[in-house]
Amino acid sequence: MIALLFASAMITQDQARERPAPVAVIIEAVGKPTKSIAGVIRPVRRLDLLRPGDGVSAGQAGSVTVVFVADGHLEKLAEGASITVAEAGGADARGKVERLPTSLSEPNLQAFRDKIRGGRIGGGVFRADEPPRPAVAPVDGTVVATARPAFRWPAAPGAASYRLELLSGAATTAEKVLWSRTTKIPALSFPDDVRPLTRGLRYRWRVGAVGGEGIETPIIKGSLFLVGPASYEPQAAALIQLARDGDPAQQLLAAVALESLGLFDELYPLYARLAQRAGTDPNLWIKAADFAARAGHPAEAARFQARAQALGWKPNPS
Repeated sequence: MIALLFASAMITQDQARERPAPVAVIIEAVGKPTKSIAGVIRPVRRLDLLRPGDGVSAGQAGSVTVVFVADGHLEKLAEGASITVAEAGGADARGKVERLPTSLSEPNLQAFRDKIRGGRIGGGVFRADEPPRPAVAPVDGTVVATARPAFRWPAAPGAASYRLELLSGAATTAEKVLWSRTTKIPALSFPDDVRPLTRGLRYRWRVGAVGGEGIETPIIKGSLFLVGPASYEPQAAALIQLARDGDPAQQLLAAVALESLGLFDELYPLYARLAQRAGTDPNLWIKAADFAARAGHPAEAARFQARAQALGWKPNPS
């Protein structure tokens, strides 16, 4: 069971606004599969969105796996097989097309469905001229599944200790410090002596490095996260397990599911592994770039984006 931001440029949307909303997404492609859009043949890439009327062909010595968002089922096209995309699944199928049941729970399927139909699976967030983000956990802007998250931040040279403050996250002057803790290492488990966080609320945290003379220097001025509903905790655990143990198609589906729920902490290493395994798929390299930047790894983000561009990735105009 797998339970499944912000992109300024979408890599898999067609610019023609009159086209219907996407109903499916490519999660695996082997060989040289193709898609047909209004009679125009294009290569298939992982994370490509598909709309009713599009054609998909596995091609010779190839295969492709499509997940349909209406109910989450997968269709695997073997060598030479083809389908015409419809909302409920592939129509006019030719050759060997294997239909597999959904592996998504209903809450995650809904989030996944909304993301795909909204065309929000694109990449292109990362820009090399933006100030680099610090490598922290929770990632800034993420949803967390647990009400007792742990914290991690970059070490500061010469720091004798660190002081972390958790704030209420209010966007006004009403924001207040909920608790503060000191640690000698650049990490802190959620304190045992404080109540779990309230689900559905946003929080902000900041960290200062304390030098040998007791002078405190801010190193994390403010990083935000949202505590997700209790149902996210088992779903996140199942998704993370699938991302580690599943086949490549299942791992990519897990990544999209985690992203749909806003659970970003696992996505940098996951998309990086998927991109490296796929090798020549620019969609995965740009996703790896996006989440490397989010996770505070700007050099990796620049390297991944350069790889995507060398493979032909270009952002669509907004």
